[in-house]
Amino acid sequence: MKKLNFLALTFIICLGFSGMGNAAQDGFPVDLEGSTPEEKTVTLKVSKPSNATVAIIEMAVNDPDFADEGTLEINGSSNSIKLFGSYGDTSNDKSTITISYDTPASWWVDGDNSLKFIHSNTAGYTIESVSVTFSSGEKK
Repeated sequence: MKKLNFLALTFIICLGFSGMGNAAQDGFPVDLEGSTPEEKTVTLKVSKPSNATVAIIEMAVNDPDFADEGTLEINGSSNSIKLFGSYGDTSNDKSTITISYDTPASWWVDGDNSLKFIHSNTAGYTIESVSVTFSSGEKK
């Protein structure tokens, strides 16, 4: 039986969210609705627990209406996620939805992390906000 020990460490980046005065908010929203190819990089500061094995990245995204709109690179091109895969659906045209991806915790560092959003196809999308939650997946 698997038992996940979720750590109470969630770091939310929301433009205009009062009460969060850290500099990691800078850069949002990430608007990628221009001509392809285009990219924007933001820095996200996190506190990564030493026992973390999984990092769940959750994003509020406007207009994720195709499976192959781009890529998210986390701390370099070898750590990438295809945007938007099964989330990309024409019913999301001009809508904002929340999507999440499980990533290896090893992709993340304690401190500043580089998130490069690459728009490579279609009319584009906007990343409204990002949060990251770390967990340790210990088998019992």
